[in-house]
Amino acid sequence: ADLSVDNLFVPNSLGTYYFDSTADFAAGRANQLTLANAVPSLNPQDGAALFGAQTYSFGLQDDWQVTDSLLVTLGARYDLLGDGAPPAANNNFLARHGFSNRATFAGRGVFQPRFGFNWEATDRLVVRGGVGVFAGGTPNVFLSNSYSNTGQLTNQITINRNTSPNGCDVPSTVANAATICNDALNNLTNLATFSSAVTNFLATNVAALANSPVNAIDPNLEVARQMRATLSVDYDADLGPLGDGWLLGANVLYGNVLQGYNWTDIRSVRIGTLPDGRPRYGNLAGTTGTNQDLLMTNSSLGRSYIGVVRFEKDWDNGLSIGGSYTRSDVNDQNAITSTTAGSLYNNNAMLDPNTAAYGRSNYEITDQWKFNINYRTELFGDNETRFSLFGEYRSGRPYSLTMIDSSGTSSSNRSSVLGTVGTGTNALLYVPSLNDTRVSFADPATETAFNALVAQLGLEQFRGSIVPKNSQSSPDFFKIDLHVSQELPLFVGGAKLRLFADIENVLNLIDSDWGALRQVGFPYNAGLLNVSCLSVATPTGTTPATGVTNTASTQTCAQYRYANVRAPNENLNSRQSLYGIRVGVRISF
Repeated sequence: ADLSVDNLFVPNSLGTYYFDSTADFAAGRANQLTLANAVPSLNPQDGAALFGAQTYSFGLQDDWQVTDSLLVTLGARYDLLGDGAPPAANNNFLARHGFSNRATFAGRGVFQPRFGFNWEATDRLVVRGGVGVFAGGTPNVFLSNSYSNTGQLTNQITINRNTSPNGCDVPSTVANAATICNDALNNLTNLATFSSAVTNFLATNVAALANSPVNAIDPNLEVARQMRATLSVDYDADLGPLGDGWLLGANVLYGNVLQGYNWTDIRSVRIGTLPDGRPRYGNLAGTTGTNQDLLMTNSSLGRSYIGVVRFEKDWDNGLSIGGSYTRSDVNDQNAITSTTAGSLYNNNAMLDPNTAAYGRSNYEITDQWKFNINYRTELFGDNETRFSLFGEYRSGRPYSLTMIDSSGTSSSNRSSVLGTVGTGTNALLYVPSLNDTRVSFADPATETAFNALVAQLGLEQFRGSIVPKNSQSSPDFFKIDLHVSQELPLFVGGAKLRLFADIENVLNLIDSDWGALRQVGFPYNAGLLNVSCLSVATPTGTTPATGVTNTASTQTCAQYRYANVRAPNENLNSRQSLYGIRVGVRISF
């Protein structure tokens, strides 16, 4: 397979303004402008990820009929990846880290042996199973990050209003600084265009590109792959008084991640330890600021156990029923919540503040019950009438309890607690023991509120430790969908007209409180409190002395200070909590 990729993603190329108030917006008085584009052309297309990707697949399979009832399949597959020209070289990245940003998937391959069997044990019992290695698709969307974010092709400026003589933070040493400030932030009438003073500043202020953020692939990266094993049993049962033809089944699935993908910021390096034992970060030696070098690398953490039992039964009178129960136990590290390196790094709960935590997966639905009831009849002629109900009851989506360092929630700030950039909402919560000297609270009321939440959320078992990833679950969810259809003759050959109506979440149509989905929103982290670091342990309720509250991760963190305790916000998901009605017509010949 040969694929040509043209992926254009240049955020802020149309400009992003921030206004302090609606009055400022009406007056055309901005507080901030962020503008990005390809340089020096100022044509966003020149910042697109342009590359070719190839996949060469080789396979061999043999089916062996061991006996009349046992079929064994043996096979193997090898996928070899290739790419065109590598990303533009960034010599500053090479100097910082000692390896190039130009690595791609070219020359990387994965061997995938497989085994399967099908055993017809009796006329009613069939057993199937298999085990093998599976690599999935080609991760070109991840590769495109390395082409889009070389730190060479695009530039970005952020201009903030301040009280300097020029009125903004553009240095006075820059030619036309006053004009740039005025044109960027004042008397704005058309937010889609920018003066030449602003765009020239973007195109020529490229000295900062030496420190620009970069996305890169680990030169030693291995293609992601997983070992999977399945066992399935199907039995056509005669249940005596309940009749024959009951189709019963069970499935067991096991998965083990051999190599997965993960992202880390290699411009953040460990410089110390926080009170609860987790690492604390700061700038890589020789660097300053908050830019990131996000490296796509491997993780071998992850596994899944899934079990299913199911049944179905048809009767001659047109009635049929079916149902299943699924139990899942799934752990992962990076949940692959997005496609950009920044989102893949920032959206995961973290124990180590510079990498996603391993634990229960965001995607685990612990218990899931499904059922269906169908009735087919012919009220007149040979025209089918159908009524169908489909129901689902499932466990709520997992979510993590975190503590928020508000100084590090923005990509423009390095957390004063964690020392990383943009991950200030993702640090898994430390639950102090009673009278724990590692934590103090803003006031006694805050401590009381926190202890009440510990009891409410079942966190007593985690006293003196960090809460695991996805320790909580949002409320369970139950919904029923209804389908009704009626055939009508068209009297043209065997043509039929089918009228149908589908009602999704019919329970919500009956009562607006039913069928409601409530859950902690994406990325499924619930910030339970705000955290800061104190350089000197300070009793609960006592205001820290001047200079004691850390403003940088390079300062001593002798104690956490907790404030603004609040319960997880399990919001109503309005789209999935509403009923929907669709009516239509189909014609068949």
